[in-house]
Amino acid sequence: MKAMSLPRWTTVDYNALSWHDATVYGLGLSQFDPSNGTANLALDIDFIVRWHRIQHRLEFDVAQAKLVFHGVFDLSMQLDYAVMSAGMSAFTLDGIERTAVTRRHGAPSFRWLLRVNWPSGRIEFEADGFTQEALTPPKRLASQTLPAADRIRPVI
Repeated sequence: MKAMSLPRWTTVDYNALSWHDATVYGLGLSQFDPSNGTANLALDIDFIVRWHRIQHRLEFDVAQAKLVFHGVFDLSMQLDYAVMSAGMSAFTLDGIERTAVTRRHGAPSFRWLLRVNWPSGRIEFEADGFTQEALTPPKRLASQTLPAADRIRPVI
């Protein structure tokens, strides 16, 4: 039996993707490069592959995915659970925006802004680009998040 191929996206797919309401379960830094002060930033997310309007309700094709930004520099993060009087939980993205920039040494790059809509906050940085891999097949749900039993081990 042939293994099912799971979706994989890169920076060139940016305009075709939306991270609205993607749930973030973890984030981490890896592959530190002391020569230029960069690292990779990885996020363990529930990615909404497709939204479906069915009469007067929505359904979602959701897959666990690993989103990795490469060559991250100038990282700034703010997550404010206190102002919302919120208990600790996974947070959700409003979306991901990017702006083309030129790095100090002249190389082209992007300024990325990940707006957080729950609780409130943002993650902002420069990075060369991203890769995102689905870790599970998309599952049709009435919810925007996978049940815990459908998520594989934490990936961060």
